[in-house]
Amino acid sequence: MSAIYGVGVLDIGMKAGANAKTTTSQYKCCVISADNTAQVVATATAGLAVGVIQSYQSSSSEAVTVRMLGVAKVTCESSVTAGRPIVSGELGTVAELAISSTVVTVGTLKTIIGYARESGDTNTVISAIVIPSMYPAG
Repeated sequence: MSAIYGVGVLDIGMKAGANAKTTTSQYKCCVISADNTAQVVATATAGLAVGVIQSYQSSSSEAVTVRMLGVAKVTCESSVTAGRPIVSGELGTVAELAISSTVVTVGTLKTIIGYARESGDTNTVISAIVIPSMYPAG
């Protein structure tokens, strides 16, 4: 992947929640669990992902950098095709949204985290456009 220059991003510093204080939380989708606290999404239906953790964490980390808009690195749960919408999957990884996919439902709305910029396989890190959004279910 080549470097991207001049692309706008929105990074927010947040407190590191308990499951975000690990070396495996980098490039994982997160939710806001408390006042300004980021937690890695625990399951595909655990909450609405608001962004992707970009900073490398350790057990002593107190803060995380969350990419809430723009180009970010994400970790694939399974095969993802470039250009397809992606949703937060198990343990903060991303999965490709297929017509038959079950995604987080809030009332009559569903959510996606963004779009894959490149293809990837299980546990690979790819580039994605992060644009958390909701659309009508059904």
